[in-house]
Amino acid sequence: MIQRFNFYDIYGYLLPGLVLAALLVAPFSIAGGLAPPAHLASAALAVVVGYVLGHFLQRFADVWLPWTWWGVPTKRRLPSSHLLDPDATRLASEVKRQLASKIQQKFHLDVGIDSDDPKKFDPVRQEAFLQCRRDLLNSDRAAYAEQFQGMYSMMRGFACALGCGAAFHAGIASALEFAFPRQLERSIWVLIAVWILVSIPSIPESGFTVWVERAVGMLVFWLLGMEAAWYIGAKPHFARAALLIALGCVLLAFKSAKGFSYYAEIFAATVYRDFLLDKPEKSAKSAKSA
Repeated sequence: MIQRFNFYDIYGYLLPGLVLAALLVAPFSIAGGLAPPAHLASAALAVVVGYVLGHFLQRFADVWLPWTWWGVPTKRRLPSSHLLDPDATRLASEVKRQLASKIQQKFHLDVGIDSDDPKKFDPVRQEAFLQCRRDLLNSDRAAYAEQFQGMYSMMRGFACALGCGAAFHAGIASALEFAFPRQLERSIWVLIAVWILVSIPSIPESGFTVWVERAVGMLVFWLLGMEAAWYIGAKPHFARAALLIALGCVLLAFKSAKGFSYYAEIFAATVYRDFLLDKPEKSAKSAKSA
């Protein structure tokens, strides 16, 4: 399996999964005074666990940090659409005109770069972007752009992993610092289980249910942190350390979300720029040697 890993597998799945695994295991290792194992089998197991956790993180990321919400909350549009707006500055105006002309010529799609209402062209722009990307893939010119796709997937995975880690360590701190009733905690677990069983098959997705799912996800990791704290037991300064880790995770999660926004825009811009360039012709010497 490891031999078949590609760039996206490592950056999009493995690394975010390893970050989450490290945040979940760290309290037990610190409390028990255990050093990370150096055996090859342990490293292979860590790779498998990280890869699996990374897949789950990317599925949760579709709700927790959807890629349509790539910037501030007022920009709920895809970067590939926003980049072609008249006031967008990532691509020069002349580049946008050349791009629109080539898309019109090759795919017969009007992306409306001069439109006063660019949102009405968003479906066409999304289709044009997919066609541009497919053209790069078919001509083996997508490697550079795919790197940025891996980067924005990695940053999105980091944001989710660090958010889960923040809730987990906050649960540890709250269980050790405050007298939280175990009976109340069990009641919350029951409510979460009932909500999952009732809502997933029946309630259609809406803005409200998405926010509820985000809250439930964080609540689950907070409760898992409380369970971990009661399992570990009271340790000197452990609650304060867990709280500091939680705050650090929150800060890094926001930074990762900003990185996700940045690389998502760079990815779309790179696809457009590479699409404008024709596939280089093989020289006579290289063609002869081939």
